[in-house]
Order: sequence, then C-alpha cells, then structure tokens
Amino acid sequence: MLSLPERLTLRDLVEQAWNQVQHSVLEQLRRTIEGLLGAECDRRVAEAHLLGDAARTGSPTTGVCQSRFASLAIAPFEAF
Repeated sequence: MLSLPERLTLRDLVEQAWNQVQHSVLEQLRRTIEGLLGAECDRRVAEAHLLGDAARTGSPTTGVCQSRFASLAIAPFEAF
C-alpha cells in the first residue's frame, strides 16, 4: 500500500491516463500520416514514370518525395 506522501489523487491518475492516451493517439496518427504520404509519393512517382515525365520523377534515392512533401513535414513527437 502507498504511504500518505506517495498517494496519488484521482486527478493525478486521470492526468496520467490522459497523457498516455494522448501519446498513443498522436503516435498512431503520426504513423498513419507517414504511411499515407509514402503511398502518395509512390503513386506520384509511378504516375510520372507512366507519363514519361522524367523531369518530375528524379531518382528515388535522392529524396524526390521528401522535397515534394517538405511543407507537410511532421514534427517529432516531442513537439506535440
């Protein structure tokens, strides 16, 4: 059993639970957005290759999609 100085209030417990939920949700959202951006990048590169637009395709190893989606960059989780 917890001693008096170590006891947590209901508010502390709810706050801890909320922080854990928030962390989990934001982490899952970050992974989902990264996946969607990756899929969109792949789609655009494939579409450009099909259309023969060499100027837009570039090299996948040089970060074509990173430059396209730079304005949508996701901040590290700690920033939330």
